[in-house]
Amino acid sequence: MRHRHADGKRRPRAVDQPAIEVAEKFLNHWSRFEYGEALLVSTGEARNRVLLAMEKELQLDEGEMRTAADLRAQVENVRLELRVREVEDRPTGKMLWVTAFARDGEDVFERDETFHMKNENGWKVLHWDTGSNPADKRR
Repeated sequence: MRHRHADGKRRPRAVDQPAIEVAEKFLNHWSRFEYGEALLVSTGEARNRVLLAMEKELQLDEGEMRTAADLRAQVENVRLELRVREVEDRPTGKMLWVTAFARDGEDVFERDETFHMKNENGWKVLHWDTGSNPADKRR
């Protein structure tokens, strides 16, 4: 069920906030290569994706490890913020349609993304669609 307010706009309700906060946590951990923390807030396909990234990281050679360390240093202070466009309750959990915003100095990057959330002893990201590159915007 999609939630419409009296003004006709679809916005999250207070009851949706815990799932939204977990989606934002997951995205921030993933974006900063904090895979251990991302595991704590993921399940299903999203968790498998994190495990795969961790496995791949163990296979890096010395040069790739230096590059990975450089990338981590570049994103350690990046903070992403989600603005929820729509929420839908489903039998399997909640669907969140969001726009993710990241700041790099004065530049703002935004991308439309979708999260399928599951309540499994607390909300977790079940599936995450990062959107497509044409949806990326730079302001």
